[in-house]
Amino acid sequence: MQPSSFLPVPEPPPLPPPPPFEAAIILTASDPPSDPAASTGQDVRRFPRQQASPCRPLKVLLPAASCFSADILDISLGGVCLLITHHQELRIGQDVTLGFSAHRLPEVLQSRGLVQARLRWYVRSRSVTTMGVGFDVPLPELPELL
Repeated sequence: MQPSSFLPVPEPPPLPPPPPFEAAIILTASDPPSDPAASTGQDVRRFPRQQASPCRPLKVLLPAASCFSADILDISLGGVCLLITHHQELRIGQDVTLGFSAHRLPEVLQSRGLVQARLRWYVRSRSVTTMGVGFDVPLPELPELL
């Protein structure tokens, strides 16, 4: 029996480094902590959040005419937390329009299905971005997420 000879397998090239972690938030003079609990790190939102069960995505329209879909993580009368898995150029404070047409809306919103909002914060890690969007005018009631 002859010894078998194996050719060495070259090592694959190293993977490129992941995109950098990025986070941004807007805190303005109009958002001062009005409750002493805010200084202790407690959640002191004006409107309680409701975790969204799996539902249809939300349409997000940016001023530069770009449009994308986002998954709803939680929602309140004052805003929504969204998750996207593709890169978008985001700028804190930018105006956005949210399309709730895939969901049952309160009668006040049914005629148009669009809600004007502003990007308040985002956290990007690799290909996942979580972002908080505050409605320009709080909703009178929550849409039924389908």
